[in-house]
Amino acid sequence: MACNSIYIDKPILNSIYCVFLSQNVIINMTSVIEQCQVAPSPGSAAELTLPLTYFDHMWLAFHRMRRLLFYKLPISKPDFVQNIIPSLKDSLSLTLKHYTPLAGNVACPLNFSESPELRYVRGDSVSVTFSETNMDFNYLIGDHPRNAKDFYHFVPQLAEPKDTPGVKLAPLLAIQVTLFPNLGIAIGFTNHHVAGDEATIVGFVRAWALLNKFGGHEQFLANEFIPFYDRSVIKDPNELGKLTWGKWKKYKLEMCDIVTPPDKVREDAIGEETDDNVMEFFGCVGDCRVQFDPPLPQSYFGNCLVGYFARIRRANLVGKEGFTMSVELIREVIRKNMKDEEWILNGNWMKQYSTVDVNRCLSVAGSPKFDLYAADFGWGRPAKLEFVSIDSGSGISMSLSKSKDFDGDLEVGLSLSEARMNVFAAIFAHGLSFL
Repeated sequence: MACNSIYIDKPILNSIYCVFLSQNVIINMTSVIEQCQVAPSPGSAAELTLPLTYFDHMWLAFHRMRRLLFYKLPISKPDFVQNIIPSLKDSLSLTLKHYTPLAGNVACPLNFSESPELRYVRGDSVSVTFSETNMDFNYLIGDHPRNAKDFYHFVPQLAEPKDTPGVKLAPLLAIQVTLFPNLGIAIGFTNHHVAGDEATIVGFVRAWALLNKFGGHEQFLANEFIPFYDRSVIKDPNELGKLTWGKWKKYKLEMCDIVTPPDKVREDAIGEETDDNVMEFFGCVGDCRVQFDPPLPQSYFGNCLVGYFARIRRANLVGKEGFTMSVELIREVIRKNMKDEEWILNGNWMKQYSTVDVNRCLSVAGSPKFDLYAADFGWGRPAKLEFVSIDSGSGISMSLSKSKDFDGDLEVGLSLSEARMNVFAAIFAHGLSFL
């Protein structure tokens, strides 16, 4: 996301939600109705290989992205099995005809002699699980604090990588659709970030929704949902791809989908003193498709993101003018770098990652630019979007999306330990009292 400033009007207060972690676990009964593999429909490419660009390489070891869409839909299990499941499988197969790489794998050479690539061959498919649960649907879609562990019942885990001659193959996408009988449906997506950024994944989800809503009639797919695959548009005169892959060779690249237990606590214990000179960081990414000449189409399939980082001494952050100072720093970093085409295209933005302490960084996932609340499978707009993966990583992440209820407003998600969430809620409520 790239913007000069963020405005939050009072209506957004209804859309700010928090996820907390606690020791109390709600008893859950989730059972599998069907597990299947969905392949691209006939007429798709027999095989497709996409080389990774330097924009992709940085995500090779990143934790997997997990999103959840909840829909209010009061249907019975027989209706779900007889009507919803077949329709979703058929429309997904049609969607994968256009988004073929998502049915494939990231192929990583075992001896690191070559660069990794996205690879689809006929026979590859996406793992899809259909399940049902007795959990409280209305509790899960609420704007109040909820136990983050409860959401992990509804997002799938990617299958284990497999070895083939010369390469290790790791799947890129898995999907889970869960029925809350007579209440609603949740669709969970888990994807490897190396497959593409939010523009790519949101394009896929919305394309699937459109095809499902309109009975598989592909004429309803607008050009914005037809992926652009030409990787030659990403020029790399400085061979940044080779340089970044060369750095990964020094490390043991973890290809497995490891689910991080959502019980992390960042930084020092609450109330513990910390060095005032320590640096605190804020990080976000910006879509740089428009910075190319000519600009890349928004439907470019892959990653095209650069990172923006603001930093401030802890003493200044916790000072009286800390909030104002932080906003100005963030705005200045984004304003300066988003217009610096040379900085973006020569890869200098990559150098800053080695200077950031991820344990003291607040990062942003998602963007209001990409509207998942517009993903209508024929059941209306989603009742709630959750970025489950903000639990992952060693720092703190917040999600940012377009509000489902108010145009121009933002929806914010935050995941913290219960103790920290209680402190945050108290500070947040105190701040609202001045509005």
